Amino acid sequence: MESTSIRISVKDWCELHSASVIGNEAGKLMIELTDGDSLRQSMVVTLNPGKTNFSFAAMGDAVLQPGKEYTIKIRTQKTNAEKIPKIGNISKCATGESMKTSALSILYGSEFTLFDLKIKY
Repeated sequence: MESTSIRISVKDWCELHSASVIGNEAGKLMIELTDGDSLRQSMVVTLNPGKTNFSFAAMGDAVLQPGKEYTIKIRTQKTNAEKIPKIGNISKCATGESMKTSALSILYGSEFTLFDLKIKY
């Protein structure tokens, strides 16, 4: 199983909308959103070879509250053939760099697994 996580610090109300991930073969991804307290939501995304676009709508209420910090955890799952897909890191950003907007900041850490992350605010 391959896994990574992204931390989000929220300054204003916003909602996770969609994102993309890069995979080397078909499989499944478990995506979990947690606030380290009472919130723990998850969804499974079908991973295609290459770029897979997905919506956070399957997660239900992906509304992020100001003043909280959230973590998005991403884990690959075995396919029927017992293969574990690999997820890519193709960002050109420097390690540990953040994305900042007026509503939130995202700390990617050493791996930039989610791409084209779209947020409504």
